[in-house]
Amino acid sequence: MDVKSQPAGGSLRNLYNLSSMNAGLALMVLIACIALIATLVFPQAEVFYSAWFRVLLALFCLNIAFCSFRQIKVLWTISRRAPTCSPAANWQYGKWQYHITPAEVEQLFVKQRYRIKTVQDGDQTIIHADKGLTGRWGAAGVHLAIVIIAAGAVIGSVFGFTQSIVVGKAETVLVPLEKNGERQAELTLHDFTIDYYPDGNVSEYLSEVSVSAGSEQLKQSIRINHPLQFQGITMYQMDYGYQVLARIHKPDGTVAVASWLNDDGKLVVDAEKEITLQMIKYIPDFNPHQPAVSLSLQPNNPKVLYAFYQQNEAIDWGVADFGQKMRLNGSDTWMEFAQIRPFSTLDVKRDPGVPLVLAGFLLLSIAFFLSMSIRYRQVLIRISMTPKGSVIHAAVSRLNGGKSEAFLIELEERLMKGASSKC
Repeated sequence: MDVKSQPAGGSLRNLYNLSSMNAGLALMVLIACIALIATLVFPQAEVFYSAWFRVLLALFCLNIAFCSFRQIKVLWTISRRAPTCSPAANWQYGKWQYHITPAEVEQLFVKQRYRIKTVQDGDQTIIHADKGLTGRWGAAGVHLAIVIIAAGAVIGSVFGFTQSIVVGKAETVLVPLEKNGERQAELTLHDFTIDYYPDGNVSEYLSEVSVSAGSEQLKQSIRINHPLQFQGITMYQMDYGYQVLARIHKPDGTVAVASWLNDDGKLVVDAEKEITLQMIKYIPDFNPHQPAVSLSLQPNNPKVLYAFYQQNEAIDWGVADFGQKMRLNGSDTWMEFAQIRPFSTLDVKRDPGVPLVLAGFLLLSIAFFLSMSIRYRQVLIRISMTPKGSVIHAAVSRLNGGKSEAFLIELEERLMKGASSKC
């Protein structure tokens, strides 16, 4: 007995399983659950830019692509040929008898812009008619739009990046233009302003920046919902704060070390004795009754909460004015908090998949509207001529929203009207 080998059978079965609707639904639910958990619990960058999440997105793209290809292939075949209706078990049926000819029945459907195919089977005239292929193409467009959106997400995950940049007033820093960091631009924060409501709360904060790379330079204000775009990257205003300039002076008064410190920032005062300064918090409007709580956000009475540590053990702490000289017991050096400057926190993002995602959402909107507003209808009419008139058997496919019965009533009314107009 000869046994035919099927080397590709397993691969084809695996490919079919991957392209099945059940696999697509499972992948979609899994991706949605992971995205929700990542948004609420884990750092989003660690999840959305991970290799395993990209694999899930790629598998989802392949699944929808296979489904879309099969659907488009069927629709293309249906669109290029005359309609051929094959009633199934779930079709709705009707039977009437009117004095109307097959040609007149055809005209009723032609006026309603149906595609018509007429077949003569002995003494029966069979009319195949369909309408609303645009609605079916809309459903296929929804699948295709999901593929485009998912492909854009994959491209953004592979080639895009997000990086947080902290830049102080009058400071210049480097920002990446590409994920690998090979191309960079210089960013300078020229000014940072804060607007307040009458009650003292912040209404808006604004960064005046300039960014340059090569011969191209751009100067712009960045604020919430008004980002800066430059050579494929987008900079968003995310947060702000204040930096305090801490200076360590030698016994002769010269500056040994100077550093801008954020809240909880640290500076080594004496390396041999392992003494470290920690700027705990900048207080814009100091309240002596609640030192850690500012009376307002405006700099009415600015002070600095600080602490000295030796080998990770607190040895001194207090509240300092700007310019106040502080010396540790047994140390020849002294220090001061010299001045303050605002800093701006900007999120630098590059996502080359955004155009695809936007195009996908546009296609999704149009395709969804077409699929919901245009219903595909198939009608099969069998007409037998008798001395008492035409015996008409009709079969219609179940329409969206259970409209088959209503369509049969509508069809009977048209046949009745066509017969009466003949009389």
